Amino acid sequence: MVFSDTTTDNSTGGFVRFSSNSYTFVPDPASNPLQLQDYGTDGIPEQAVPWWGDENLSDNFIWPNNPLTTQMNDPNATSAYAIYSVGKRTADGDGSHLYNTLCSLTASSDGLNTTRVVPQLNAINGVDYGGFATAAHTDNNLYLLGGDGNGGLKVARVPWDSAGETSQYTFYTGNGDWVSDYTSAVTVANTIGGAQYSSGDVFWSPFYNTWLIIALTTFMNQFYIQYSKSGHIVGPYSDSVELYKGGAEACCNSEGQEKGNYAGHAYPQWLGTEANEVILSWTYNGSETQMALVTFS
Repeated sequence: MVFSDTTTDNSTGGFVRFSSNSYTFVPDPASNPLQLQDYGTDGIPEQAVPWWGDENLSDNFIWPNNPLTTQMNDPNATSAYAIYSVGKRTADGDGSHLYNTLCSLTASSDGLNTTRVVPQLNAINGVDYGGFATAAHTDNNLYLLGGDGNGGLKVARVPWDSAGETSQYTFYTGNGDWVSDYTSAVTVANTIGGAQYSSGDVFWSPFYNTWLIIALTTFMNQFYIQYSKSGHIVGPYSDSVELYKGGAEACCNSEGQEKGNYAGHAYPQWLGTEANEVILSWTYNGSETQMALVTFS
């Protein structure tokens, strides 16, 4: 697991908001999923994603808000891809997004090795491909899905072993066509009316034999699910239906700040490639991470 908003090594060894990231393993997820194995020294966890170029702890953060993508959702895989946000720290302690970075991650008994195969992955024609989700199955491609700016998703793909070569990215333009001309890309999915995809995941479900989208929206509190009617990642997708409602209260807290669930994700790979279950996680009211187990029938 790669975490955001954690303590990283600085001059005082203290907590720096929006500083960056760290990681931990769950050695025995089947029988003891809450036991964590951390890496680092002197109580300071090891950073999961390295800095690049002029990036540094004082000016930047790397925000790992997307799960790892393995081929076939394999829980035994030791390598994966993930796209993370790189941002600029501001004087008030907050930050703003600059660009994404595509990382190749390999796990071993010594820890996590992360290579930024695309150190700076900028938006393409206004779409942060991979910013919403990355996905893979059995065709040796990595799929990158990003918001189209109007509430929907567009998708690009690249050969799995060439994910760092952006010149090989192609974009779905409809009618089964993938082309290098990104200006022709079409929207492949939309969520409930009046909302946009906020966070979530896209993955192949052996149980349903098709692709699923599980996501939180800008309505914040509910997870919604959709399935591909064609069996292909490009859809068309069904209408969104409510899958699970988190426990966030409505409106505001005592300070008048808006409450709600965010950073919602689905983890089918924790339970194996054939499982009819999926683990959901989300940040509850900005203060804690909660999880739920959903069983399909």
